[in-house]
Amino acid sequence: MESPRKKLRRVVGFESLPDEVVAHILSFMTFKEAVMKSGLGRRWRHQWLRCRSIDLDEQLLLKFAGDFAARYAESRMESFRLVFSFPEEYPSEVWKWILAATSRKVASLDLDFSDPETDWVFDFGNGKFNLPAEIFELHQSLTSLSLSACEVLPHRFLGLHALRRLSLSRIFVRKRTFHTLLANLPLLEELYLKHLDIAEVYVAGCSRGLRKLTVDNCLPLDIGIRLVHAPALESFHYCGAVVPFEIEQIPRIVDVDVSFTEDDFMDGGDPLRDLLQNIYNAEALTVCGYLPQVIPRVHDPGRLPTVGEYNHRQLIINGVAFHREEIPGIALLLRSYTLLETLTIRLSADKKRLDGYEFPLRKAIGGSAFWDKELEIPFPCMEDNLRYVKLEGFTGQMNQVEFVEFLLTTARSLRELIICVSREPSKFGHTMERRWNIVHSLLYCPRASDRIRIDIE
Repeated sequence: MESPRKKLRRVVGFESLPDEVVAHILSFMTFKEAVMKSGLGRRWRHQWLRCRSIDLDEQLLLKFAGDFAARYAESRMESFRLVFSFPEEYPSEVWKWILAATSRKVASLDLDFSDPETDWVFDFGNGKFNLPAEIFELHQSLTSLSLSACEVLPHRFLGLHALRRLSLSRIFVRKRTFHTLLANLPLLEELYLKHLDIAEVYVAGCSRGLRKLTVDNCLPLDIGIRLVHAPALESFHYCGAVVPFEIEQIPRIVDVDVSFTEDDFMDGGDPLRDLLQNIYNAEALTVCGYLPQVIPRVHDPGRLPTVGEYNHRQLIINGVAFHREEIPGIALLLRSYTLLETLTIRLSADKKRLDGYEFPLRKAIGGSAFWDKELEIPFPCMEDNLRYVKLEGFTGQMNQVEFVEFLLTTARSLRELIICVSREPSKFGHTMERRWNIVHSLLYCPRASDRIRIDIE
């Protein structure tokens, strides 16, 4: 038997071989053997990547997955994820893999059969694969289910008593199907909908336990999103086109995040104002740069209408550049949210102006002239509550500087201003040195309170 010391000398010898020698040795091996040799030592770990003869066999890959599923020794499985495009080409293998998980009472199941080469939802082949019935017999063990590009039959979900989280994507869902699905899952707590072909998202009294709802780029949503009597809903995230919103009786809402994909100016102010009005009690609100451009057209330009006092303590505005098209909406939000404590603005140098934009005021003004005029109507949050402001992506443009100057000279309640300087190249020719000089000059700007601290990152 080889002594440990002798074996160690042999391993050290392998480690000392030059890369060219190792590559030459690997050239005499099959691809499979070369990969296996990666365990010989640290120097060999990635040498198989230098092989000149590569052999990847589809049937061997399928066999490996099948053997693993068949030989899996544990009696219980915590989670199982399968990403496999065009499963209809190997239906028996796919079913075997899924059944290996269901037979072990899997708790979290993620099945993605979508085609990664398709840019959108409803290309041919997405949403048709039939699932084994055994999935829907996991009455007490299955707590999380994610389905992409497969067939959804709502009556099958009736027995999933333990299901708390459901994610659906790249699936055609009829209006009645969606209603029945939620009715069959009364204990559902989290629902994620992405790239669905669906006309309406309707959450009503049957979803009394639903806490989180995410709707991401679903179409056509011509009927819209209706959240009516969702007493436990705490988080609502939406990304997509401007659609009708009907929101009532969501007393526990905490976090709302809305992002719109529109490029053209449209008469979208009314539905968006209605949306903001009906989520007045949320503590945290995140909006995109589209919203400030379309909401300022109200009867009272000084404040948004509301059914109750806005409860927002935290506001995040994503993707703005402080164009003159955006600042009336930003001012409107700041003036309306009287209890606001934390403001984060994420700047975007490439922000696109909306085609067909119409300025809400009689005369289009921007910069310091606009902010000076705005002082005619008080900003209550800046007097009493706004403590923390963060600007991300600062590039030193004049419109950004003028907003900071307005903030410093107006916000008596402000305690900390953080300015994060962008490292991205500037299309306006500003060097990093110039950006730093501009931001440091703001340290000497007059302040409404001597307790304001400015941090530069």
